[in-house]
Amino acid sequence: MEINYKLAAYVLFTVGVGLLGVMWFFRSQRTIGAIIYLILSILIFVFFGLRLFADSSTNSDIWPPVINTCPDYLTTYERVKGTGQKELTCIDLIGVSSNGALKKWDASIHFTSPPTDDAYYFNPVASTAAGGDSVARQLCNRSLEAGLTWEGICDGENCYEPTVPGSTAGKAKSGCPA
Repeated sequence: MEINYKLAAYVLFTVGVGLLGVMWFFRSQRTIGAIIYLILSILIFVFFGLRLFADSSTNSDIWPPVINTCPDYLTTYERVKGTGQKELTCIDLIGVSSNGALKKWDASIHFTSPPTDDAYYFNPVASTAAGGDSVARQLCNRSLEAGLTWEGICDGENCYEPTVPGSTAGKAKSGCPA
């Protein structure tokens, strides 16, 4: 069994600070202050102890840890096609498309009678038979065409390239159209 000396030192430090503080409050006859100090110091030391010494099982080298279903600031919407089939799409409720390729929904009108025009919908599903491009590349190209950003896919100008170590959306060599 291996001893974590940093953790042991942290525990001794917190016990010392806690006891000295409580003793000071009791000596100055401030019992309520001692109780409040004890409770708050326990909460603060436990919080920082967990932050400093907790074993994180997630890999912090991967960013973003999860890619959203829709591009940034779009809302997931289940569209019912004319045939009655349901399709997962994304809609723009606040007008974030920088080039106007994706029309903004007027929520007061469109939730009661959704439009049939495809210009209101962004399909977040990439086809697998698109000339050998990866799924992320297809989604990036479609996001760029719609004037959207998508964390982990593209930044509105460049594609994120997960195969390039340490790359970010702004530094990736993607070849996507600007």
